[in-house]
Amino acid sequence: MLKPPQDASDLVISASGKAVRKGEVPTDRAPEIRFEEIEWGEKIGTGCFGNVYKGKCRGVGVAVKQLLKQELDARALEDFRKEVDIMAQMRHPNVCLFMGACFEKGKMAIITELLQDSVHNIIHPSSRDNSKELSLLQRVKMAKDTAQGIAWLHGANPQIIHRDLKPSNLLIDEHWNVKVCDFGLSQVKLRDQKIRDGKSIPGTPLWMAPEVLTGKEVDEKSDVYSFGIVLWEIISGQEPFPHHESYQVFKDAITKQNERPPIPVDTHPSLKSLMETCWHPDPTKRPGFQQIIPILDSVLVDCLVADIEGNKFWKKYYLGKDHVEWAEFQKRFAETLKLPVPNPKDLNFACLRKLITSPNTDPNARDPDIVKLEKFGHLLNWFGPIVIEHKGFSILDKIRVLMQKEWFHGDISKEVSEDLLTAQPKGSFLVRTSVTERNSPFTVSKVTKKGKINHQRIQKRQDGKFEVSIKYSNGKTSTEVSKDDLLVPFIRSLSSELFLDSACPGSRFKSLFVQTKIESSN
Repeated sequence: MLKPPQDASDLVISASGKAVRKGEVPTDRAPEIRFEEIEWGEKIGTGCFGNVYKGKCRGVGVAVKQLLKQELDARALEDFRKEVDIMAQMRHPNVCLFMGACFEKGKMAIITELLQDSVHNIIHPSSRDNSKELSLLQRVKMAKDTAQGIAWLHGANPQIIHRDLKPSNLLIDEHWNVKVCDFGLSQVKLRDQKIRDGKSIPGTPLWMAPEVLTGKEVDEKSDVYSFGIVLWEIISGQEPFPHHESYQVFKDAITKQNERPPIPVDTHPSLKSLMETCWHPDPTKRPGFQQIIPILDSVLVDCLVADIEGNKFWKKYYLGKDHVEWAEFQKRFAETLKLPVPNPKDLNFACLRKLITSPNTDPNARDPDIVKLEKFGHLLNWFGPIVIEHKGFSILDKIRVLMQKEWFHGDISKEVSEDLLTAQPKGSFLVRTSVTERNSPFTVSKVTKKGKINHQRIQKRQDGKFEVSIKYSNGKTSTEVSKDDLLVPFIRSLSSELFLDSACPGSRFKSLFVQTKIESSN
């Protein structure tokens, strides 16, 4: 039985059950798996090791990587064992779990956890069926998961450099967590030492750092360069350098002309800056992954929360989190608005809760509701800024006044709005929030005089006022602009021009105000 030293908090358990200090790669052997223990299934891919199969081992679903090179001399076999030993000690949510290996001659294979997909397949729709558009939040989370996984490898002692970082080596589990895999081309080194590749160039050229392509000394900063290309690929959804066919021309373009992928014009400045810093020609000027992770946290808030005060609020209290429990959020938000802590019957906060929260899926959570960063950003785009100029009238009042209107249905989809309006009389309408375009936070869905359903976007100008472009039957158009940043009086002023006659029933917010009236009368 193991007896821990005085400071047991510094220990972790290795693959074979031995206690070692955190960050150190233990010297004990990884689990050895007999060939007959492996159940071979269908082939699911090809990696740097060889063919990859779905399989089972000791009753667990696994990925079996059969080595292409089976004939190894005694020294090469021992080197292979050491590499597997090192990989099997890596325990992190964003690193693919190496479970063991079969070392039998002619049957050598590596066993890892089985994951369902890769980042490459997810971000390139042409490579998969039934693809769906990824949100910016999902894309940045993929990048952060990747950074966390590589940071763990770089933080090991001895340090592990991946040296083949690319989207196909980033796998995704059923919960959409990214896990770094196939660091079989990694080199293990002592800290502050560098590795010279010489004539042998490992990895895949499109993601290689210039110093790797030219055979110069490399360290962990070569992974940072690769991450910059991967980040560009995740955000843009494009393949890097599709115009290059000649390796020598490509190599010269990267190493001599400093060519990099073109960053899309609509990329947020914070993301653009991070990409350019990561793929800087000078490795010493690239950030480390311990720096990249908090940068990504900040970038995510910048991308999702445009409101200046809202951006500061989330960074101050919740930087690094993509959601927070409602009770905590409510307390901090009230403080920011300089309001007293609300009681459970406070109508303004009840409205906010109804509009902004999502169910908490954590079974151990105390609070049934959470506020997601992305939803917080949407809310401020709909009703912001947090600080408004109307004296004695807060953003919460603005939200409540709109939610009291029977025609306001909140964040329902176009399809749901059409279901609600079907069979309703001409002139029936509803107003719903929109998340597809930041400059068009609301949409009016209505039944026209001809009995058809159409949708009219309401745009929000830089000065906070709303505007609508109206097209008449004679082909002429006009633009109506609100007097201020309040939507309710603007909708009222449009009732004639847009034929908004009666509110479409079915708003999910109606019960909130009915309950309030009942409680007030008691």
